[in-house]
Amino acid sequence: MYHHDIPVYARFQWLNDLRVQRIFSCFLQPKPRGRKGYDKILMFRYLIYKQFMSCSYRDLESMGGIDYSTFIKFRKRLITANWFSRMFKSLTAILGQALPNLNLHLFGKKRTRIRILRLL
Repeated sequence: MYHHDIPVYARFQWLNDLRVQRIFSCFLQPKPRGRKGYDKILMFRYLIYKQFMSCSYRDLESMGGIDYSTFIKFRKRLITANWFSRMFKSLTAILGQALPNLNLHLFGKKRTRIRILRLL
């Protein structure tokens, strides 16, 4: 697998971890046919970096060498494919199986307990 490090602060070094890239590769498979294009995992990691650092697409272009319009098109393609919600559902399902029973306490405005929900 191709490995490209993104220059990030120490608290975001997990973006460069190979385990994280393997997890993303399960969800971002390259198309079997057609033009290869840029590495989707790398582009998704740059989009996460953009969200964390509140930078612009032009900043990503200067960092990664990928045109800013490519990042915009890639993000729009993920949104139209409903990719974010599908990934979130599958990751939370995996985490939900690994966690013990979870009790949630909902509080009102005056910190009075409204309801107790038991999940799992």
